[in-house]
Amino acid sequence: MSTPIVRRAIPMALLPLTLVAGVLAATPWLRSFPSDVVAVPLYGAAVISPLVPAVTVRFGVRRVWASLLIDVAAFVVYTLLAALHDPLAFSDLIDGLFRGPSQILTFALPLVSPRSLLVAPVALAWLAGAIAGECFTRRWFTVLPYPALLLGYGLAYAATVRAAESGAPVSRQNELVIAGLLLGTLLLMRVAQTWVRQDETSESTQADGILPMRGLVVGAATTVVVALVASLVAQSSAFTRTTTTPQRVPSVDDSKPLTPVAFIASLRPADDKAPGVPVFTVQTSRDAPGYFGIANVDSYDGEGWSFDRTFRPSGGVLPDDTDTSLRLAGATTTQAITIAKGPLAGTAWMPYLYRPQKVTGASVNIDPASGMIVPAGRLAQGEHYQVESRVSTTTFDKLGKAAVADTSTGAQNTALLPGQRPYLADAIQAFSDETGVPSSPAIPFLQALQKDLQTRYSLYGTTSTAASSPAPPTGTSEHRLVQPQFKPTTRPPAKNTPPKTTPARTPAKPTTPAATPTTPAAPVESFGPRQGTTGLSDVLASIVLGARTGTAEQYATLVALLARQLGVPARLVTGFRVSDVDGGTLRHGRYEVTTKQAWTWVEIPIVGKGWVVLDAAPSSVSNARASSSAAASPSPTPTSSPTQNVLITKSNGGHAIAPKSDVPAGPGASHKALVVALLITFGVLVLAVLVLLLLRKGLRRRRRQRDPDPRARVVGAWRESIDVLTEAGLPDLTNLTSAEIAGLAGAQFGADPGSQVSYIGQTANSAAYSTALLVGPRDADAAWQAEKALRRQVNRQLGLRGRFTAWLRYHRNPHVEVIEGPRSWATESAGRHAAPRKARWFRRRGH
Repeated sequence: MSTPIVRRAIPMALLPLTLVAGVLAATPWLRSFPSDVVAVPLYGAAVISPLVPAVTVRFGVRRVWASLLIDVAAFVVYTLLAALHDPLAFSDLIDGLFRGPSQILTFALPLVSPRSLLVAPVALAWLAGAIAGECFTRRWFTVLPYPALLLGYGLAYAATVRAAESGAPVSRQNELVIAGLLLGTLLLMRVAQTWVRQDETSESTQADGILPMRGLVVGAATTVVVALVASLVAQSSAFTRTTTTPQRVPSVDDSKPLTPVAFIASLRPADDKAPGVPVFTVQTSRDAPGYFGIANVDSYDGEGWSFDRTFRPSGGVLPDDTDTSLRLAGATTTQAITIAKGPLAGTAWMPYLYRPQKVTGASVNIDPASGMIVPAGRLAQGEHYQVESRVSTTTFDKLGKAAVADTSTGAQNTALLPGQRPYLADAIQAFSDETGVPSSPAIPFLQALQKDLQTRYSLYGTTSTAASSPAPPTGTSEHRLVQPQFKPTTRPPAKNTPPKTTPARTPAKPTTPAATPTTPAAPVESFGPRQGTTGLSDVLASIVLGARTGTAEQYATLVALLARQLGVPARLVTGFRVSDVDGGTLRHGRYEVTTKQAWTWVEIPIVGKGWVVLDAAPSSVSNARASSSAAASPSPTPTSSPTQNVLITKSNGGHAIAPKSDVPAGPGASHKALVVALLITFGVLVLAVLVLLLLRKGLRRRRRQRDPDPRARVVGAWRESIDVLTEAGLPDLTNLTSAEIAGLAGAQFGADPGSQVSYIGQTANSAAYSTALLVGPRDADAAWQAEKALRRQVNRQLGLRGRFTAWLRYHRNPHVEVIEGPRSWATESAGRHAAPRKARWFRRRGH
């Protein structure tokens, strides 16, 4: 009773194993896509694709080309509905097939938008499943399904390797388990496939109750051994080398960096009483801090701020902060922003509130680590886009005693040059004495420092006279100011002191003298007011040791460096501070932002609060005349080419953004080789399928013609003739006799083909049923010569189009029964090709 059950169960296990293998091969995609986005369309493709051929063949579609067309149609419909969620999104489908692979390799992680990114993974899972389904459904004893599934897994793994946690033990174990399960499933599939073939060829000769279990047992044991060996090899120390990022060509470091801090400073009017130029309008949906940044910078070299980041294209939905302690919860604030005809149009910057979650209306690139976004193309006048952000209304001065700085951010947010620390330590001591608040703990001290700077210090005042003199670009190596000549009594001077390149200017006398911090000790007269420049010496000279006045950029620089000296991460953010604020909160509504609101502030990472705004710049304006300010510009109205005002620095090694990426429009230069490799792999796979289709009939004929038994060769010639006639358009000939088949062939193709079929059929009947007639090699050769003539005559009757149609068809004979004949058939067959074995050949029904 168990034997029939096993014989039915093992062939039926091929399809479930195929489904499991397809799911495992597609699983690596979950490393780059969120599971709620990709799981349904991806796993659905892995499961449905093998079932389509099974259902198609079940309903009588025998021709392979027809089944392939159904596969393609099913894929298109499924992808439009399950992946793209739009039944008419054919352009997105094509875009995902051709541009999707390069976008998967370059877009910011996790890949959540656009949905066309799902097309390539779904297509890969569908292709592997469809190949396996076609082969197993049609009982093709081929290894083609296995490389297809392995190739699908390998491409998915390679495309998502940048998303894997490098060296994480849990991640490596999960990958190992998936790979081991896939390998074991494929080996079981091969074992089952081999067993089915072995069972079909031996069922009639095996005694009842005997199964060909040897191959099944050996294959199962091999499965376990190979999986264990692969697991041990993958965990060995030979595979622990850290991956390295390939060098970009051309090198990113060759591009000139842009400093957004100087760009924003240059936008403010030279005269503080002059009206600003409109930059953009914004409509906010909820209350939020009125700080719209265009960039955050974290690298300070003693002279200016820059950043070194890699911006990846994004479909508009942006990844959350990689540091989970800085992620914000709650509702999002929507900002509808329209770029005005002003200095921001045509630049490489775009304003937004905090870290965006989603951007619509404009293509953006993002640095996932910092959350900074830049437009993929230059924003034009009148361009409109929407930004959704989760923004905390808490500012730094409102933090409670339980607030804790997040020290797990990047090291660049706490970096200081060694020569800067002595001066910063003296400044911290001076401010601690002035505020009466100790420097530890750091957050209360920074809050006291913020209040002290806002109430006792002032911004630089400018006049129309001062505005008439253009200011040199801030921070360039050609326009650096002198290092202040003070020396702490117990510390050596900073090693990063820049060379003297311009003469020191006479300090402007402050309107109202005020006490300054006592340290570092140095005569105030030796310092000139380095208004606007963000070099450490200029900041200290202007604010700490000078007239207690400075620009927003200088105050932000001072606070950020002091925070870093205390071990608190800090970064500069530059953009626009909307002046209509209520207690630091911007009420929801519509606002017009002008160049007069260009501003720079500090952000501090607070656990549970995100990057909190610390704006220490005073509100009052000093009457002191600014002799050189980054805020000054040649005229009250910015020029028509604002991008020329962007500072191009040569003194630092950082860079802000690379030139406009061409990745969304085509493969980037750094991924061209991988894209070519993917295309070659796909081409090889298609070529292999075509070669298989082209050679399968020749291999079938060769196998039958070269059988060592003459009688089997005669029967093979008859079977080949049946296949030729069926592929040429005759109906199913399974239940017809040789005479009936000859009559149909004669009626369809003429008398000569009919006579050839009659001869081959009579010879095959004699070989299969006669116990007295001796069939030798000459009879077999004559039968095959007749088959050759039949094939030639049939092709001549079909014509070119008919031949092509016949070539696409592939007729498969139904189950063939193996029968035994007299031993004399094998022993008496003349010729050296007679097989020294018990004679067996094949008999079809009706012959």
